[in-house]
Amino acid sequence: YADYDGIIGWNFSQGVESFWSDASRRQKIVGYSDVSRHKFADFLQTSGWTLSDVNAAAQTTYASWDEVQIPQPIFNGELDLSPLWLAFEAYKQQRPTAYFTELLSWIRSFDADKEITIYGGMGAGDMLAYLSPFEANQVNLGFGGGGSAVAAMLQSLAMQTHVSIHGEPAGVPPRLADVNTTVFQKLAYGNREAGFHIMWGRFFSPSQTETIAAVSDLNEMLLKLPVAMGSPENCGTAIGLGMQSIINHSRSMMWIDWGNLDTYRFSSMLNCVVGQSAQVGFVTDHSTLDQLTAWPALIWQESPILSDEAAHRLNSYVRQGGKLVVQGEQTGSLNAQGQPTTQLQDLLGISADGVVHTIGNGQAQWLQQPITWSSWKSRIENELAWLALQQPVIAFPTPSTRVAMRKDDNAETRWILLFGKTWSGGNPSAAQLSASPESVLLQCPTLPQSMSWTVVDILSETIIGTYSSAELAAGISVNLSPAQLRIFSLGPVQ
Repeated sequence: YADYDGIIGWNFSQGVESFWSDASRRQKIVGYSDVSRHKFADFLQTSGWTLSDVNAAAQTTYASWDEVQIPQPIFNGELDLSPLWLAFEAYKQQRPTAYFTELLSWIRSFDADKEITIYGGMGAGDMLAYLSPFEANQVNLGFGGGGSAVAAMLQSLAMQTHVSIHGEPAGVPPRLADVNTTVFQKLAYGNREAGFHIMWGRFFSPSQTETIAAVSDLNEMLLKLPVAMGSPENCGTAIGLGMQSIINHSRSMMWIDWGNLDTYRFSSMLNCVVGQSAQVGFVTDHSTLDQLTAWPALIWQESPILSDEAAHRLNSYVRQGGKLVVQGEQTGSLNAQGQPTTQLQDLLGISADGVVHTIGNGQAQWLQQPITWSSWKSRIENELAWLALQQPVIAFPTPSTRVAMRKDDNAETRWILLFGKTWSGGNPSAAQLSASPESVLLQCPTLPQSMSWTVVDILSETIIGTYSSAELAAGISVNLSPAQLRIFSLGPVQ
């Protein structure tokens, strides 16, 4: 098919997307095949382990590397800091990078141009640990839970490495509500580039009128959206995720486990900041210093273990002018062999006293009790008040409305995304969809002062009106129905 014009690209799914299909919530994890065992032994050797090191760590008497076995998981709801287990987790984290590097280099050796999409956002641990070959080979990522709160996190992380994620509705069959949720999550947190996949082809029989109508509406919507829509606006804050701690405590590379187990409040945090339109981004302990310093403030989730490199990056981030909130037990820093080294609190020179300390050009606060993620508004008015966070766009009533803003990278034009999310889970019931539209107050408190804006509903191609920055800060009212997605452009009046 190399010269067949009907082939538009490469698509990898079903297997790669759940690279390590761990299910620790059911006390099952993968990676124990003979192939994995030998590759793990190779990984230990290249990481500086000797056979004597392995025998001492595992209390074994292996005579050769061929005899080395992978350690067994202990499902006790606690961290496992045994060096060999930490090494196994490091091995599992590097395998997707090695696999994708080899695969993509091979494809690009004879096909330099066609689009490549690979589903790999699920069971591969920390996305930032394996996206480098995606960026280098201009590959799109696919993720089948496009409307989930996790999708917001993945979209944000991928955008920071210049990788685009195709949005894909998770509903079976996909209907308009699920399609609109997916579009909102992608545009609120990720790149405008890449598109949307509808993978449930078996639902495209003539009788599936609802699914066909949803896809038709999606296509019509995309034709009306600008090709370039800049970047998401946010409150200048990213949530920091200690992925090494999350993976270790949950015994899983799979985000479904992190969510179901609510490991270090992973699910609680996502449901709060995504569900309440906090307009934040996300970073991890694999984020580079440049990626960290792009955010004026970081709220770091509880991370009892950090690599030595991650601890030093966070210290540099603060001293160069960043604002950092750390919480709970967050003291350990480990080298590649799992041995304790520098402690983050020693680098920062603070303790968990809740006081905001000036460190170099930045500030840091250590909260002894981890944040309870119930109300975002309550958080930014209390323990996080010193960060002076301000959302670019606010919608009332909050619980039933999702809202976000994007800004043109080279001009003042902005877009407001407004979505009526009045249900939880996948597709809403007919009764939920039939609820009456409600009036929503939209406020834009961060617009440049002394300007005027023409507000246009770009999907209905209707001019809403012309308003000053002060009027938009006070708020304008629009109607919103359940599952409705409205997108407004804000163009400056010349």
